[in-house]
Formats: sequence, C-alpha cells, structure tokens
Amino acid sequence: MKNFVKSIERQFQKVKTVCKKAKDKILEPFVRLGKTKPMQFLGKCLEPVIKLIKIPFFGYLLLACAMNLLLEVLSRHSLAKALIFITESPTVFFYNAFIIFVTLSLVLFAKRRVFATVFVCAIWVISAFANFIVLFFRTTPFSAIDVLMIRNVMTMLDKYMTKWQLVLSAVGIVLVFILLIYLYIRLPKTKHKRHPFRASAYVIMCGFLIVTLTKVAVETQTVSDNFGNLAYAYNDYGFAYCFSNSIIDVGISEPKEYTKEAIEKIVNGLHYDKSEVVFESKPEEENTDGIRPSETEDALENEKEYFVNEPATIENPNIIVIQLESIFDTKYMKDFRVSEKPMPTYSRLKNQFSSGLFVVPAVGAGTANTEFEVQTGISTSFFGAGEYPFKTVMTDTTCGSMGYDLKRLGYATAGFHNNDATFYERYRDYANLGFDSFSGMEHMYMLNYTPRGWAKDDVLDDLMIERMKQTEGRDYITTISVQAHGRYPKKYTHTLTDVNCHFTGKYAQDEEKRVAWKYYVNMCRETDNMIASLIDRVEQLDEPTVIFMYGDHLPALNIEESDLNGIGLYETEWVMWDNIGLDVKRMDLAAYQASTYIFERLNLKGGLTQSFHKKYMNMEDKKTYMDMLEMLAYDTLYGNHYAYDGNNPFPSADMQMGIREITVSGYEIQEDKVLIQGNAFNEFSVVYVDGKSVDTQYVNYQTLKISLDDFESGTSFHVAQEGEDHVVLSVTEPVTIGTHDSTEESTEQESTKVSTE
Repeated sequence: MKNFVKSIERQFQKVKTVCKKAKDKILEPFVRLGKTKPMQFLGKCLEPVIKLIKIPFFGYLLLACAMNLLLEVLSRHSLAKALIFITESPTVFFYNAFIIFVTLSLVLFAKRRVFATVFVCAIWVISAFANFIVLFFRTTPFSAIDVLMIRNVMTMLDKYMTKWQLVLSAVGIVLVFILLIYLYIRLPKTKHKRHPFRASAYVIMCGFLIVTLTKVAVETQTVSDNFGNLAYAYNDYGFAYCFSNSIIDVGISEPKEYTKEAIEKIVNGLHYDKSEVVFESKPEEENTDGIRPSETEDALENEKEYFVNEPATIENPNIIVIQLESIFDTKYMKDFRVSEKPMPTYSRLKNQFSSGLFVVPAVGAGTANTEFEVQTGISTSFFGAGEYPFKTVMTDTTCGSMGYDLKRLGYATAGFHNNDATFYERYRDYANLGFDSFSGMEHMYMLNYTPRGWAKDDVLDDLMIERMKQTEGRDYITTISVQAHGRYPKKYTHTLTDVNCHFTGKYAQDEEKRVAWKYYVNMCRETDNMIASLIDRVEQLDEPTVIFMYGDHLPALNIEESDLNGIGLYETEWVMWDNIGLDVKRMDLAAYQASTYIFERLNLKGGLTQSFHKKYMNMEDKKTYMDMLEMLAYDTLYGNHYAYDGNNPFPSADMQMGIREITVSGYEIQEDKVLIQGNAFNEFSVVYVDGKSVDTQYVNYQTLKISLDDFESGTSFHVAQEGEDHVVLSVTEPVTIGTHDSTEESTEQESTKVSTE
C-alpha cells in the first residue's frame, strides 16, 4: 500500500513538473516583453493608477463600474446595447454603479473581506443572470417580487425548460454553492485590524450619499420612481437601480396630501351609502330554545344583516367575468397570415355585442395584475416596481371589490382558475375579495393538458355551468383561463386543431417564430371552443346572464411595438355578451375601469370605487383623476379608511375551496393495500395518517389507494387536496382507524365535509 501511495505521489510530481515547464514556456515571451523599455515605461506610468486602485474607495468604485457593465450586458442580452446605454446615459450608468458601490461598502464589517467582496458581487451577478434567463420567457424583467414566487416557479419549470436544461441548471446552482464554499475556505482573512466604528461611519456616509443622489436624480428626472412600464424602466434607468427599487419600493406610498379632509373631498357627492357597504356575518344558528341570538332583547340593538342569494332577473342578471390568458386578435400583427380565424366565436361576438380595446398593466406576463385591476378598480401603477398586490397586500388585507359589491346585491360569488390555487396566492386573496368559493386545478376533475403541460380550458365551461346550477339565485363568477400561456415551442408540436399560419416581411424566414405562433393560435382556437360551448349552455339554462371577456396581456412571443398595427403593447380587447337585450356600444377601457362599466351598463349600484370612476373617469385632467384614485387606494389598503368612517367594512369571506363536497366514507383493506372510499377525489387528493402525508394512488372518483404499512400503525386519517407545492388547500374531518377486522364498521362512518384551512 505504501509503495502504491509513493507511486501516485511520483506521478503527481512528474505532472506538476511538466505543467511548470509548459507554463514557463508560455509566459516566457511576456516576461521578455515586460523587460523591454516601452513596457517598462508603461509600467512606470501605470504605477500611480495601481496605487490608486489599492486605495479601497477607488478600487471598489472601479469594481462597481465593471460590475455594472456586466449587469447591463446580461440585462440587455448584448454588449453593444450596454455600451450604447453608457454613451447615451453616462450619468445614469454611474448612478447605478454607485448603488453597487454602496452595497460593496458593507464588506468593511467582514473578517474575510475578500470573500465578502466576492459574495456581494455574486449576488448582483446571480440577480442579473436571473433577469437574463427570465427575459427569454417573458417581456417583464426580473424583480424582487419574483423571489417571493419561487415556490410557484419551481412547480412550473418543466413547462419552460427541457429536462437537460433543468439538469444543467441544477448542476450550475450546485457548482456555484461549491465554489462559494471553496472560496470561503481558501480566501485569506484580512490582515488589517477591523475598525467597526470607522466602517459604520463610512457606510452611513455612503447611505446618505445614495439617498441624496436618488432624490436629486428623481427631481431632475434623470431617473423615475414611478415605473409605468417595467421593461422600459430597466432599459432607461439600469438594472441596479430598478432591481433595488423593486426591493425597497413596495405597496403604495402615502400621498403628501393624504388627510381625512382630502378623502372626504374626493368622496363627497359619490353615489354610495357608507352604511350599505358594511358587511355583517350570517345570523347564528338557533339555540336550544329555538330562538336566534339576534332575536333576543340584548341583541336587537346590534342585529346583523346577511345578504341572501336572490334569483337572477333582467335587472340583476348572472354576471360572468372571464380573463383569457394571453388572448388577442392576431389581425393586429403586421405581416402575419392565418389559414382561418383562430377565434371565430370571439371575433363574431366582438362584431355583434359591445366591445372595445382594453388597456392592461402588463405585456407577456403579469396576469394577476390585470386580474387585480378588474376586481378592485385600482391601478397597479400605484404600487412598487414589478409588484403583484396579490403577493403582498392582498394576502392579509380586504378591500372593496366586485365580489363584495355584488354579494351585497344578492349574488353568490365564485372564482375558477385551471392552474395552481396557490399561484399568486389566490387561495388567500379571493377570500379577501369577498368570494364564497374558489377552485384551482386541485379541485377540478377530468383535466386535460396541453403539450406544454398547462391545463386545458375545456374544463372551465363545465365548472361555470355546474356552479350556476348549484345556486338557487343569481351568480357572480370570475374565471381565469391558462391554456394559451407561454412558453411556446420552437419545434413543430401536434395540436388538436390545425390552424396554419405564416409570416411575410422581416420574419418570413424565421421558422422557429412561425412554429411558436402556430402553436399559439391553435391554443387560442381551443379556448375559443370553450367560449362557444359556454354561451350555448348558458342559453340553454335560460337565465338572464352577462359574460364579460377580455385578454389579460399580449402573449410572450417577443412582440415589439413595430410589429403591431391598431393596438399598442399594453392593449388587448374586451367583449360583453348578453341575453338581456343590451344596446351595442363601442368603448375603450382601462382594466381598472372594467367593473364600473359593467355596473353602469346593468344599472347596478356599485361600491366606492365604481362610484368614483363613474364621476371622475371622463374628466379632462387625467393626472388629477389618477392622483385622487391613488389616494383612495392608499386609504382603503394602507391608510385609516377615512372613506368608510375609519373602519374596514369588508371582513374576509368564509371561503370554500372547490364547489364539490369531498367526503370520506371509510376504508377497505386488501392484502397489503388500503382502499380509502369516499366521493369527489381527484389526482390531487392525498391521504394523511396521523397528520403525515403518505404515498397516495388515485384510483377513481370514489377511491384512493395507500400502503397498509403506512396505515396500520395510525390512529386516524383524513384526505387533503394539495398541489405540487404541497400546500394543503382543504381537508376532510379525521376518520378513526379501527382494527383490521372492523372494516365493515369503519365504512359505516358518517361522511365528512371538506373544510378550508
């Protein structure tokens, strides 16, 4: 063994000697060059520069500039574009570099200063590289809010990346961590004594400078703190500034003029009654004496009003709002030809019923922000850069919405989305928007999937009709489709329909682009089939109904402004079908004005937001209009609720997940397996034994299968609905596990109803 080790050492020494000789030969010309007079002269000239760089302030400033150049190259996918940015906006470039410099100043507190410098630079590069990747899939750049969505992103990576790309990405992440650990071990600690007070003063000074510079830059309009278009902002103001802004700038900042008097001035004259918007809880059940608590003498003064589901009428018809993922009419694309109309039903409806252009806050992505604007009447431009209110304020705050406004008018409210219920936190948000129930894909049945892995929209019309049949009275239903979502394939992909297309002009020879568009238009056709089926079935129900449909944003197909004719990047279309004889009108709307339009056309009494838009949306001074709306939004979401006399009148709804009753009736032991019996199971049903999930096989609508080994040591079990991110959305009551010979007894247990967490 010793001889073997010595042999290995000798071989290693030989390799080391050969490498040293090779290195010397390679470096020999450079060494000779360095000894020449011109190079010696150059070296002497550079000595002051080298000494200057060794001074921490100047060294880190130079490093910050180099880092900023790298970030801009990654952000713009081009060295040439980054250099153009520097030449056209040098002040903005150096301002971004100073932001990086401020973060580098934090390394003064570290023992391992060299590693800390590498680590800070790595954070910036990783963020910029994430933006580099994201911009291949969507138009909206990477921002801090995307970090909050990492759980959801992990469940859908397979829809955007191939298996090899996923593997390489995982390997890359592991290698980065290994490299950082290696550098932490190998890089030396600083030899200089640390001076925490001096470092603190230095960092405070840098912080003061960056705050001052930012104020000056905003006031001089060198940069802006209000990003109407995030993609344009990244191009105009740089990655470092915009990404940093997305971390710090969250929510709606308090307007300077915000006071009780200012809010009262806005709401005075609006046609809404504050007392009518207050929601109270449902009357409690009768007590043992057969008397409701609200009927007792002590409770009469505080009697609570409950809004009851009333029948649909022409005056109060069923209302369905459908947000169509990435849908727009391809007739607006220049030099694009299709073999037949991708959406014949939608096109016919636009000609026969009220319709118009629809201004949305996003392009290529950002579904939830269009959704938020339609539901609340609040513009997302008031929030932080790239922020999704569904991921921030709406997770724990209620506000006026179409759900609350229509519930007050006797509507049952329900939401549907054939994607993860946890995506954009909808499983929380919809309770705070006044919905009685919400169904994500985890509570849907017979789902079909596109070649890219998204659930098809053909399930949605079934669910909407089922919901309308369930309720005795009028319905408000909002549905978000997903089928036409990107990423779109670059190679031919078989689809159920066969709408063909081709480009003329500048994209005529781009086969990958043609293939991607062909796939997209065929997904649109299938969504159009769902719309046709829904309208046909609603007509058969013979209930007064209005269906408002719109595209949430243009598809993520690298569309440029110059590619469009008749619309802009932030415009889609809306159409409102009805069977109550409404006059046909053409009108362009912003997404946050949609609910007001619906209420106004139906002569329904809306809430605060609808009343505000009705009074002010047509005023000539648009800036004043938006400033007032921003102040009202701040008051209702973050402020003191002056518009509602200091109280938030909207309690979070007791929302049910799904519209079918999921039940467990018992179990049956078969050899080494246990069959869990019940009703309304699907592939997202998971059995929990003593609070721990076990491997569950979906057999059919009434049966799940688990291993006897997981079951026999437990005392109770229940069934939960959960998606790929393992967030439990609903559960049944626990069922007691008996002995192996008590199966018959256990199957006689009473069914248990699903309850939300």
